[in-house]
Amino acid sequence: MPITSIGKITLACFCGFLLSLSAPGYDLWLFAWFGLAPLFIIIYTSRKIKECILYSFIFGFTYNISYLHWLVSLHPLSWLGFSNIKSWLITILGLVSITVYSSLYFILFAVCLFFLNKTTPKTNTKSIAHLLLGAFIWLIIFNKLQENQFLLGFPWTLIEYSQYKNLFLIQIAEYCGSISIGFLIVFFNLAIARCFIWIFNIEKIGNRFIPKSPGQLSDVIYSFSFIVILIFCTVLVGFVLYGKNQPIFTNQSQTICILQGNLPIKATRGAKLDIGLAKKTYEDLIDKNNASLILAPEGALPTIFNSDKNTQAWASSLVNKKQNSAIFGTYCGESNMIANCAVSCLNKASSGEFSFYKKER
Repeated sequence: MPITSIGKITLACFCGFLLSLSAPGYDLWLFAWFGLAPLFIIIYTSRKIKECILYSFIFGFTYNISYLHWLVSLHPLSWLGFSNIKSWLITILGLVSITVYSSLYFILFAVCLFFLNKTTPKTNTKSIAHLLLGAFIWLIIFNKLQENQFLLGFPWTLIEYSQYKNLFLIQIAEYCGSISIGFLIVFFNLAIARCFIWIFNIEKIGNRFIPKSPGQLSDVIYSFSFIVILIFCTVLVGFVLYGKNQPIFTNQSQTICILQGNLPIKATRGAKLDIGLAKKTYEDLIDKNNASLILAPEGALPTIFNSDKNTQAWASSLVNKKQNSAIFGTYCGESNMIANCAVSCLNKASSGEFSFYKKER
């Protein structure tokens, strides 16, 4: 059953957005397990390379711009001296530029999969080996090439990030890395795509519906069964590992908490640093937390920490009061230069001393 160009464009936009809903923040992780399948269907059914490039770019653009919408929160950039209009233009231009760049990897993958499909004998296009190769191509492009520092190293939208709440599945990452989660997701989507193509690749002869390639049904079944068994075994291993780690979590470990103060950029950057707001924000957050170690992000304490005795005393008093330790992101001045610092504040009960600032490289 052929799909029109308008239908493919609509499908690419809708499914790209649908896939983005699996991202952290939206947390609809189940969408990742079938959100890529429409893209693969489009690639497999495209007759010309230019169609493949167009539709994959539209899919990638929609996915990335929805996934990276948080970049708009960089506005306002008044702390850098930009007017409101210029701030909006820069923010939107930055979002679109990063989105376009990230979408180029979808084009590269689509082109590779397109030629793989065209050069593979028709009897093998639905085989397990063919789908495995397609999944490995995805990993090479998105997990290796996209992460390369020479190519800006921008792995902010990897598909495996969607599964961070799927605790039993992701336990396998302890031994195989997060790349194994991405492999399972991509392979499953490839299997779904091939299954749908086979189902709809049917013609009516008389009163009977006959598949155009009836001999390939076994390959579709084997491929789908293989990935389902693989996922089942992964989850089963995850149950075992989760159960194995539970006693460690409950009896032997200490709690570490990452606190995000969500301070406005104008308070942590530029000429008007608001250390008062930062102190009040993090003091309230830490008072409500009983973790052994508190971590705060870059710029959490917007001050020159090594020369700010008041903030040093405040940090020391805070951790001693709660009997915990903390690491804050702040700034340190050295040789007429200001650099980001990681400040470690240890309570006196555990260390007998108060230590602070280690310069980040």
